[in-house]
Amino acid sequence: MPIQDNSTPLIDLSYLLELGKNNRAFVGMMLKSFRDTAEEHVAEMEQALPVSDWEKTARLLHKMKFALNVIGAKSLEEEMKWLEARTRHPEDTYAEQLPERLAVFISSIKLLQSQVNGLIASGEWQ
Repeated sequence: MPIQDNSTPLIDLSYLLELGKNNRAFVGMMLKSFRDTAEEHVAEMEQALPVSDWEKTARLLHKMKFALNVIGAKSLEEEMKWLEARTRHPEDTYAEQLPERLAVFISSIKLLQSQVNGLIASGEWQ
């Protein structure tokens, strides 16, 4: 399951720094893009969860996959794969675990958003 510890950094900016050729403004722009996209997707997942809209959740998880990889959130990768596979085929034997694991995953994304907001607010990535 995703990491819940507030002290554990979920972000590794090395890929973004490499991609942007160490351009801090580029990294800042990508962090802001992640923040905005994640906020929207999390809100939609929170609406889909109580009504078990697995099709919508699978689409949202798939959209988030790239963004999470870009900011180096490798610790969420396995859980993302598990959730995406199970939301695409909710009839399998793990379906009863979906609501709880998605709620934990959403909490992890919110923690990640908090870390991204801290990086943006630091002014280091402008």
